[in-house]
Amino acid sequence: MQILIVLVLIVTIPLSVLGVLLIKTSQEAIKASVLRGRQELAIRAASEVGLFIQQPKDLLISTASILGVVPVEAWKHETVLVELALNNPIFGRISSIDKNGMELATSELGSELRNRAYEPAFINAMAGEFYMSDIYIDDNYTPYMKLALPIKRLGEQLGVLLAEVNLRGMWDIVDRIQLGKTGMAYVVSEEGILIAHPDKKRVIANEKIAFPRIIGTALNKRSGSIEYLNKNKQKQISSFATVPGSGWIVIVNQAANEAFVYSWIMKTQSWILIIISEIVAIIVSILIARALVRPIKALAGSTKQVAQGKLDEYEYIPVKKKDELGQLVRSFNYMIKKLKEAKAAERLAIVGKAAAAIVHELKNSLVMVNTFVGLFPKRHKDKKFVERFSRIIPQELERWKTMLQDLSDFSRGAKIDLPFSEIDVSLLIKDIHCLIEERALQSNIKLEVNIEKDLPRIQGNDQKLKQVFMNLITNALDAMPDGGSLILSAMTVDKTDKAKARHLEIRVRDTGTGISAKSFEKIFDPFYTTKTDGMGLGLAISRNIVQQHGGDIEISSEPGQGTSFIVRLPVKSPLLSSSKE
Repeated sequence: MQILIVLVLIVTIPLSVLGVLLIKTSQEAIKASVLRGRQELAIRAASEVGLFIQQPKDLLISTASILGVVPVEAWKHETVLVELALNNPIFGRISSIDKNGMELATSELGSELRNRAYEPAFINAMAGEFYMSDIYIDDNYTPYMKLALPIKRLGEQLGVLLAEVNLRGMWDIVDRIQLGKTGMAYVVSEEGILIAHPDKKRVIANEKIAFPRIIGTALNKRSGSIEYLNKNKQKQISSFATVPGSGWIVIVNQAANEAFVYSWIMKTQSWILIIISEIVAIIVSILIARALVRPIKALAGSTKQVAQGKLDEYEYIPVKKKDELGQLVRSFNYMIKKLKEAKAAERLAIVGKAAAAIVHELKNSLVMVNTFVGLFPKRHKDKKFVERFSRIIPQELERWKTMLQDLSDFSRGAKIDLPFSEIDVSLLIKDIHCLIEERALQSNIKLEVNIEKDLPRIQGNDQKLKQVFMNLITNALDAMPDGGSLILSAMTVDKTDKAKARHLEIRVRDTGTGISAKSFEKIFDPFYTTKTDGMGLGLAISRNIVQQHGGDIEISSEPGQGTSFIVRLPVKSPLLSSSKE
């Protein structure tokens, strides 16, 4: 599972991050491309509108130059104006106006001449300016605007040339721009009043669109694109450009979800591709993980089997791979083979050692018992002999029983078959003190017991723990044949907070002969002993019992200075099942 998770993370996280970055970059690129395209469209439309307006302006400028050189006669002006109107249907009424504001001639033959003195067009043109009026709608719902410029001859202003320009063609330019279902173009004045729009009713109504942000940006930058929310809280994009030669602004508007539809499609397709890729990556990772884990799992199970001491039941792991895992499994199989051989050799050695120990222990004892048994028929009436017989024979038989019990305990690992229970260590040590007190007095050994107050209780088997402490104390007493001191102590490891203490320490310290450096490393080995009698199993069995209680046992010693055994036992009990493996 860990290998699978690592493989999945190694593949999916970079793939997801890369996918997110690519999608984000692609969306930004598409968005920039769309905005740039809309902006170019607005610029082209503004240029077309500008050219549409510039044409009548140029014609009027040329006509004003002609009128400035011909005599100021009505029929001559009328001829020029009629010809201009006939050749350029974009014009409506064209008027030549004298200095006083009266029309001298018009392009509409037979029409009544008007006084234009108070019109803004005449006033601004007489001031020497080229005048362009706001757009207005006539009775036929046709858009018009007025253009006026001064007529001059040799720097002298003779009058004003004024023309009405039909802007229907500008409407056609705007109407031709269609983008999907929601995209459109329209023209507004500097004040935001609609000049051209697909919905002509809004133009006729002189509707004002509140786009100060667009208008202000357009007047400052000439062109650009912005995003905004309309009154329905729908996201829109607007690209704009100013019309050359005027303050008009062409705006190309479209709903953002439609303008960026390819971005959403690309995003959806990309996520589908990423998800499919990640699914494939996960499947491949599972297959790889299984291929990697199968031999590792088999190796782990075999390791557990070996750890439980089941070498004889072990079956070698089949291996076909030649990679590093295959080499590892082969090495493990080879190691098990050698362990089996070593275990077989060790068994023979232990059996031989045990046999030698048993022979050594039983030989002298059997000779003594045989001697007493052989003399018993002859001396059974001798009271002293019978008294010695009654004392020595039971002692020797008890030695045989103890020796066989030790061998039995050691052969099955000193397993604790009895359930654990709550133990008060202070009471246990006091019981042991009563048992050894008399022997200590007879051996001239000063016995001292130090038990910390309010020791926390532990979980364990009191008989087995008593066996451990009695074994340690007996060894300590045997190490002081000429007398000395024996100190028993029990304390918590953490003295600052007993409620949180995790271990108890029980120490057995003597002032005996100590243990040599040579014997120190082998003191817990089976069948190793420094005594003239005994089989050397006591400490090995004691350590097994302590370990099955979840604790450990340490020893410190210096020759001639004495020996200390330290037994640490956990306050919290180990699992009962662990004690019965």
